[in-house]
Amino acid sequence: MSELIRNLIMKKLTILLFSILISFNSYSETPSFIGGDTIKDICKIADCGESLDIYYRQHYLSKKNHKAFVIEVWDGGKAIGGSYMTWLQPNAALAKREALKSCKREFGSTSCQVLFVNNKIADKKLYELLTTKSISTTTPTPTAATSSETSSNLPKCTYNYYHNCFIEYIWDDGTKYAGEWQNNKINGQGTMTWPDGAKYVGEWQDDERTGLGKVFFPDGTTEEGVYKDGVFQYEKAIADRYATTKVSEVIPANAHASGSSWKCNTGFTKFGNSCNKAEESKDYIKELEKIKELLDSGVINEEEFKKMKQKIIDKM
Repeated sequence: MSELIRNLIMKKLTILLFSILISFNSYSETPSFIGGDTIKDICKIADCGESLDIYYRQHYLSKKNHKAFVIEVWDGGKAIGGSYMTWLQPNAALAKREALKSCKREFGSTSCQVLFVNNKIADKKLYELLTTKSISTTTPTPTAATSSETSSNLPKCTYNYYHNCFIEYIWDDGTKYAGEWQNNKINGQGTMTWPDGAKYVGEWQDDERTGLGKVFFPDGTTEEGVYKDGVFQYEKAIADRYATTKVSEVIPANAHASGSSWKCNTGFTKFGNSCNKAEESKDYIKELEKIKELLDSGVINEEEFKKMKQKIIDKM
């Protein structure tokens, strides 16, 4: 046998062996219908959240037609993020469309795909992708796409309710946030990028920029310092000095940084940790003096004084 024929046979055998390995690496043949263990079988191969199987068995399986089950696909089909379902729709096509639309709206993601429609597997290629083992000797860890400015030790978010986790979320208008979540709100460290190119990198609290952060504007300028409820308070140089002062020294509304402290803007008078309009401050003092006289003369007690004082403040 010539060397050429021997090499040709070896190539064909290699191709045949590779095809056999691929078929063995598939977890199972694609079934036509779903059952109680369908998600459990998928999650033996793909990376899924612990609650996905419970959600599927307790809610989707028991629902009446027409219904659809949509998943958020990560890492090229090797992981499942969130899931969404709809049921009691007029027909299968509408169920599929509504579930897909709701998934994209819920997760702000373009990677939502329909997996089940009624009690059938709607996308067999997706099912095969999710249930096919990698031939590689190393298994990659699936992660959501993240911003280079933000990193976290928290696990990735894997279910409809984001808590103590890290994920990238994209809204319909293109706004993108990559960072930490708690109680289904943006909390912790994260990066928000807006459609116009502006970007904020820093700390968040309850969906608002709060804490140290930096904004990169589209024109190339930046703003770095302390934010509170989404509003810039003072620059980073002041913030560094404030690191050793009391939290109550955060610059209030109608004020500006001055040295290591702050001053009220023109037309405003400092009163405690706030700045009131000059005229309003005078009225406040007059009203306060009146109720103070009532307190000193014993007409009202301390508790009544506090309530009357608060009413005066609310009117300001």
